[in-house]
Amino acid sequence: MVEQLGDYVLNEACRFMYTRGKELGLKRMSINLSVQQLLVGNSADHLLELIHQSGADATGITLEITESILIQSIARASAALEKLRQQGIHIALDDFGVGYSSLNYLSNLPVDVIKIDRSLTQQILTNPKQYALLRSIVEMAGINSLLVVAEGVETEEEQKMISASGVQYIQGYYYARPMKEEKMVQFLLSQKACDGGEI
Repeated sequence: MVEQLGDYVLNEACRFMYTRGKELGLKRMSINLSVQQLLVGNSADHLLELIHQSGADATGITLEITESILIQSIARASAALEKLRQQGIHIALDDFGVGYSSLNYLSNLPVDVIKIDRSLTQQILTNPKQYALLRSIVEMAGINSLLVVAEGVETEEEQKMISASGVQYIQGYYYARPMKEEKMVQFLLSQKACDGGEI
């Protein structure tokens, strides 16, 4: 049922982006993809059809994949990802640093964003080598015109240090925990009111 569940999540997220995104000031919605969704049949066409049916603008959608998808079949996955990117969809490499990652690998990946796994950021306050590694990843990502997201940030100290490293985006419990849709809408409206702009 993984494919069906993945399609449901994609459809619901795109529907939310279409119906509430502008009101809430959302610039982009990120959605996780499973291996099954990307490597079956005409996966790119199927995913594009779901996005278009929802009414959402493809340029406001980011699809997140893990390294395992690329390693299983990099040629097949790359072809599907390139087709999605041609339609304006951004591709993010999730959990970067826990699998087969190497810095020189970045230049050959069909992605726009890398998301640095919590395992690489949780020790930056106590381990200078971890912070140096984070800075190196950010620098290499910049050379390859990739955006960087740091995952799993939980404290203000982590947020300040990671922000100083040059990453473009930070996510984690420091900002918010998972919540139901209506609670999230209220949260986003309050954030929009405070920021006076887009999220």
